[in-house]
Amino acid sequence: MVTFPQNVSSVQEGPEEGEGQSGEARCSFEEAMTVFGDLLARIFDDEEHSEDEKQEIIIGHSIQQHLVLVSFTCVEDTIRLLSARKAPGAQRL
Repeated sequence: MVTFPQNVSSVQEGPEEGEGQSGEARCSFEEAMTVFGDLLARIFDDEEHSEDEKQEIIIGHSIQQHLVLVSFTCVEDTIRLLSARKAPGAQRL
């Protein structure tokens, strides 16, 4: 079961699913959503991509035990997923 912060009522997929992703790095948004249920996941500000809106990155394990990086933004009580990818082998260490 995935639990989200108390003030979040829904999650939306952004328009970028699959763009720039290939092979093993590809991660579905369904799998990416499960990272929010990882109690050890960490959230960081994505200052490099936060020109028009505040974007954040969560890094954690999905329900399938893949280490996943998810870029997202929060608008009111909705999380919008922007992109998701599995960490390459070198980043999993």
